[in-house]
Amino acid sequence: MRARGSTIRHIVIALVILAQLALLGGAWRLHELSRQRMGVMRYLVARNHAAEETWFAPGAVVAQGAVLALVCVLAVALALWASRSGRAALGALGAWAAALAGLGSALALLGDAGEVRALYAAILVVWVSLVLQAVALAALAPPWSGRAEGG
Repeated sequence: MRARGSTIRHIVIALVILAQLALLGGAWRLHELSRQRMGVMRYLVARNHAAEETWFAPGAVVAQGAVLALVCVLAVALALWASRSGRAALGALGAWAAALAGLGSALALLGDAGEVRALYAAILVVWVSLVLQAVALAALAPPWSGRAEGG
């Protein structure tokens, strides 16, 4: 029989993954709507111009892509370490974090705001998803406990 805290952790992880999928689906839907609806496209173009003056200046986007690529490499290392040490759940979350970070770095480094009008929204969604992923990893293997719960 599982301890109550273990069940709560797994529920938190499931909710975090559902929230991440909803965020990614919302960003994809926003991109699709921008191709179908002129009003959505105009709104995104206006928001992109405003975003390019603050968080998403051309140099900042490249820096964010580099940081996301580094996070991707670290998450792959975590997934490999966890799978070799018998912590399957931790390895799966590490692989999911690597996939998110890889998607974000590809969007940041290869994306074109003229072609992908929801580019900045998608990059922001990836950052929020990675923060949620850190919450899920902390729920599964709390850094203050000194142990990792695995499988």
